[in-house]
Amino acid sequence: MTRAAITDLQELSKERVVIIKPTDKTGGLAVLPFPAYDKAMRETLSETFVNDEGEEKPKYPSTSPAKLKEEFRAINKILKEGFDKGFFSEKDWEAARPEEPKAGRLYGLPKDHKPVCKQTGIPPLRCVVSCCGGNLEGLGKLVDYFLRPVDEAAQSFIQDTPHLLRMIERLNSQGPQPPGTRLYTMDVIAMYPSIPSSRAPAWVRRRCLQAGMDPGLVDWLVRAIELMLRSSTFEYDSELYTQTTGCSIGAPFACSYSGVAMAEVEEEGMMKWQNRGGVLRERKGLQWKQGDVAEVDSWGGRFRDDCLGLFRGRKLEFNGFVASYNSVDKDIKFTSEIDWEENKVIFLDLVISIDGEGYLQTDLHTKPNAKNTLLLPSSCHKPSVTRSSVFSLALRITRICSTPEAAQKRYEELAERLREREYSEAVITAGIDRAKAVARVEALKKVDKKEEEEGRQHRLVVEWDRRSSPALAGILETNYKEMVGRDQRLGKVFPKVPRPAFKRGKNVKEMLCRAKLPPVRRVNTRAGGEEARHGLTRCNRGLARRGCVACPFITSQPNEVVKSVKIHNTGQRIPVEGRMNCKTKGGFLYLLWSAKVPAVQYLGSSEQEPRRRLGGHKGDIENQRLNKAVAKHFHDTKSTVKDLAINEFNL
Repeated sequence: MTRAAITDLQELSKERVVIIKPTDKTGGLAVLPFPAYDKAMRETLSETFVNDEGEEKPKYPSTSPAKLKEEFRAINKILKEGFDKGFFSEKDWEAARPEEPKAGRLYGLPKDHKPVCKQTGIPPLRCVVSCCGGNLEGLGKLVDYFLRPVDEAAQSFIQDTPHLLRMIERLNSQGPQPPGTRLYTMDVIAMYPSIPSSRAPAWVRRRCLQAGMDPGLVDWLVRAIELMLRSSTFEYDSELYTQTTGCSIGAPFACSYSGVAMAEVEEEGMMKWQNRGGVLRERKGLQWKQGDVAEVDSWGGRFRDDCLGLFRGRKLEFNGFVASYNSVDKDIKFTSEIDWEENKVIFLDLVISIDGEGYLQTDLHTKPNAKNTLLLPSSCHKPSVTRSSVFSLALRITRICSTPEAAQKRYEELAERLREREYSEAVITAGIDRAKAVARVEALKKVDKKEEEEGRQHRLVVEWDRRSSPALAGILETNYKEMVGRDQRLGKVFPKVPRPAFKRGKNVKEMLCRAKLPPVRRVNTRAGGEEARHGLTRCNRGLARRGCVACPFITSQPNEVVKSVKIHNTGQRIPVEGRMNCKTKGGFLYLLWSAKVPAVQYLGSSEQEPRRRLGGHKGDIENQRLNKAVAKHFHDTKSTVKDLAINEFNL
């Protein structure tokens, strides 16, 4: 793509004509009409759920900057507690602390492997919250560090494709499966947002204690998880929202937290299946025959939200097996796939089948609409990187394909894809032939990381340049020898010759895709400039160091300008016309609420100055005049004057 084309797309994005996002699973970039994307995202933000009391509540209610600050303080407090109790080092504590209150950024990834939605004209979106630099990033990574071993210790845990392939090889080494054995897969519907926030932390506590973790650490972890689930505040189009149920996709602790919770659901589902009369076979059921009680083989596992296993029985019994899992929790539901004719399933990047002799066979699976995004030889990488990538791709085929016929077919497809990306025939042939020479048994072995050599290795990190980078290693070595020759003391500081470490420059995705929406551009005219000064602001005294007692309740920041007031009950926005502050005369309307319950607002009007009307409400709250509506609401919600917020607008 030319630089001019990238610039044009960036301008169209800034003007909100189009928006560019990475596709969900197929590896490309999608250029979407901004109005359709915005409509789809706002439909998601308007979704509701039914809580444990049977009440319908919004999933993503609007929130205020005050709540974001409250979350910031609570996260810093629990991090300090964890450090004081010795759960992690001072270095980890300093790295995990958020520097300032900052929300995540919500964006949507188009699922271009699914049909287009009729309402929006674009594919459905997978909503992700980017937590980079946000309140939850540091604490989420610490919790993930402690939970990951518990997640990986689960009997059903599948790490990746090579791990699953080794599981299949071990199963085949025990002999063939009996006739009537069927492969099945199950998928959790929207797993991360469906993990119940009110029940899952207790599941995590139970499994962490069973794993032998320190009870004090477990208690801290569970409270940290509950805090993060309550503090999932994110930004979309300059507005703040909080996720009130489930876990955000993109949260640093989401994978391990959901994995630990799902292990509990799986065990409960299997117990319910056995209570229905089903059988869990701990060893391969060679004795099973058609007409026997349905059984599930203990072989199998789960990768994130996808489950794989072996079933022996009839269709009706399989439906009962899936129903057992769906009865564990009202929020967690499974879909299932089982091929009663060809007996094969798609799992991860594999097509798994059972041949006529009862052995499991594997082949490479590629989505039909997957984009050819293989690394171009002309890209900003060392030539050795592109050459070795051919071998890596071919070795993946050697590892996955269990039959020579399937492997040969995939080698030919790979060669064609490489030719499309302008690889030379010599590089293609050399890489594929090298992979063919590796025995599949060797390709399946787990690769252990090599221990680092003794002595510290200094590296110079630079961006790869075809003109100068190849000579950099020689330049470093020459200068190193000269430096150590002049002063031998430097040889102790730098025991080895520094080596270059090359990185690539920005790619097209990084140039065009942003998690945060671009701001709305305004026309810079005299009338527009006057209009830009309209809104609700602090008075002159509120901007000064001593401050105004009323202004902090009107705006969260001294220089903030409130352009519109939102009625949470209807979602309607009322613009603030003219200039208003705490000293406005002539009457006004106002919305008042508690930061603890921002969705419940009080609408009032007054002929007094806003500061005087606000003072009256403050007095009612402080003196607990429960005959007053505002004071009673603050008392019932355990709110204080510190939680008070007010927006005024024109009559």
